[in-house]
Amino acid sequence: MLTTQQLKTLFFPSLNAAYTRLVLLYQQGLLDRKFLGVYADKMNTPLLYVLDKRGAEVLQAQRGRAILWSKRAKAVTVTFLEHTLAINQVRVAVATACQHAEGFELLRWQGENELKGDYERVTIESDTGRKVNVSLIPDSYFVIQTPKGVAHCFLELDRGTMTVKRFKSKILAYQAYYASGAYQRRYETRSLRILTVTTSPKRAEH
Repeated sequence: MLTTQQLKTLFFPSLNAAYTRLVLLYQQGLLDRKFLGVYADKMNTPLLYVLDKRGAEVLQAQRGRAILWSKRAKAVTVTFLEHTLAINQVRVAVATACQHAEGFELLRWQGENELKGDYERVTIESDTGRKVNVSLIPDSYFVIQTPKGVAHCFLELDRGTMTVKRFKSKILAYQAYYASGAYQRRYETRSLRILTVTTSPKRAEH
């Protein structure tokens, strides 16, 4: 799910070229449109594009493999949309930075939905000393080839709503996951960075 601006950044030389192509894809039923906000105020909200059923069928025929698509993807909350778009904004930034930096290449990106389909669980210690079994679902996982080697990263995207207690439990979960060896077995590497993106310097300090 991407905004017109995000799609322009990735694929088009100008916003006009992006608008022209996206309108055609929508008219042919390959893409569907969404509005970030209430429908009555759609003229003042960003226009979002998502793959529609016919688009999934075309991709499947061209690629010769199944493309995941469901009607459920078309019925989501504003909160989910905002979180998804924020994650995608990071992905767009990483992808375009790699395109323009010599020796860098984005090798792999797994989104939140893909990671939710096969997530890990780890045991951490709560503030009261009790052992707690928690799920570990990063917002994304990506791999970058750099001049100094391959970097493996998990993304945590905070929109200013996560409590310190919740963030602490996430860090403890990542530490436990790495220490258990489960990360190394699944991703076949010891390299790992946890990239946390948030809303402001003040929030980052907090």
